[in-house]
Amino acid sequence: MLCFISKASSLVLAALLAGPEVKLEDAAAGQPLKVSWKGFEKAGDDILGYHYRVISKEGATDVVLRDFVRVPAGKTSIVISGLRLEPNQTIAVVVAVRYASKPRTRTLLTESNRIKITAPPAEEEPEVDETPAGALLRFASGVEGLSARPADGDAPGEAVLRALENPETLNAVLKSLLAGDHGLRLLKDLKLEIKALQANEGETVLGVGWTYDKVVTSLPFDLPSTHGFDLRVESEGTAAFDREQNPKDFLKAAVGLSFFASFGGVVGEADAATQDKLNALVDVLVDIKDARELDRSEHWRAFDEIVRRYLTTQVYVDLGVDAGLEANQGFTSKQAVFEAKLGFDVKAWNDGDPLAQLNLFDWPFAVLRFMTGYDEKVSVRGSTIPVLRAAIGLVDPFEGDPRDDVGDDSSFWRYTLKAGFRTPVARVAGSTVHFEAYYRYDRELGPSREVRTAELDTYRYYTVTVVSATGVYASYAGGHLPFDAEKDQIYEAGLRVSF
Repeated sequence: MLCFISKASSLVLAALLAGPEVKLEDAAAGQPLKVSWKGFEKAGDDILGYHYRVISKEGATDVVLRDFVRVPAGKTSIVISGLRLEPNQTIAVVVAVRYASKPRTRTLLTESNRIKITAPPAEEEPEVDETPAGALLRFASGVEGLSARPADGDAPGEAVLRALENPETLNAVLKSLLAGDHGLRLLKDLKLEIKALQANEGETVLGVGWTYDKVVTSLPFDLPSTHGFDLRVESEGTAAFDREQNPKDFLKAAVGLSFFASFGGVVGEADAATQDKLNALVDVLVDIKDARELDRSEHWRAFDEIVRRYLTTQVYVDLGVDAGLEANQGFTSKQAVFEAKLGFDVKAWNDGDPLAQLNLFDWPFAVLRFMTGYDEKVSVRGSTIPVLRAAIGLVDPFEGDPRDDVGDDSSFWRYTLKAGFRTPVARVAGSTVHFEAYYRYDRELGPSREVRTAELDTYRYYTVTVVSATGVYASYAGGHLPFDAEKDQIYEAGLRVSF
């Protein structure tokens, strides 16, 4: 297991161990970084492998642009693509090597020389960021685990993540390998829905929905990180241009601290023949720079099928606490919420796993995929097993609580259950169409008789959505959310946009 050693400590160790050296070549904006190293073998013991980290020097602060990425033993140089580097940005690379010391492994970290990124030559266009397929090649060469993380919008590799059909959960490692740029762009984790909504056959209103989930800081216990702590900010809701007609009049914002742990999801070691086949496929895939083109590629499907064979079943657990605010669009109803939450996700990445066959939710869609020609046979996907979330907490209404109308203005305890999944159903005009389902259940603990009689102690809400790879979607929702006085049937269509 890798452990992070301070810069000062790494320099002392380097001096004592006959000077391991990491060299970073000069680079311009838009160009890949070229890194080489030597001298690590002089420290003795067998080398198990390397990891590298790219950092931007901003005053006394080191900003991580790409977290520790695995490099096989035996390599002494790499080319790092997919980073959005700006002119005058100061960059360094840290290389960590693991030795098979007895009775346990040990780690040595060495930082490279610093370079200042120059402007690209005027006569040349900056190189394009690493393609999704190129990013996946790094993934296939040695990811050590998968865990639940939100996708990264337009970041390089999003097409790969979507193609792997993981609806909500992604690995801290997978995210760091595929996301490319780790700059502090505030809009990076924002997803928008530009939509038209109609409730109960009433007036159609226009609105904008959003989901924002930003990891402010992450404290992994190991590198690559398969467990650790996250501090995050999140928000979701829908704002209608006519707020009085908003049928989804529920907004939430929260800050939370959570512990995450991932087990399994390990990439196995492929034999030489399989590696040759992967390399041949990658030679074609590296030239694909468009997500929709990748989705239509027969080479991608063949590559994906091979990679899945080397992924084991993954179990992901997320345990944490949140403090947040729930409100309607006009903020005439507001309540503070303090919750403890638990997330649980199982992904049978290999569709041949017996667990995949137990995914009853995907059986109807497996038949539909076969009937539409998406799959050549009825194939149930273990990667679409629903994600489960539960929370229990204290709700403190301080304005516009519907319970006030029946004479109860007290704070109360509430538990919430959520479940959701996403699965492909067909391919239309060369693009994959997905089906999504979501269910939410809220129940007050120990409600007063007045609250029970008014049916304000329980809320049920569900949505079903069909969405294309272009972001065009249509959905139906039923039930009611907190602050709703009555149940609604909501029809919705629009376009999803990710930053």
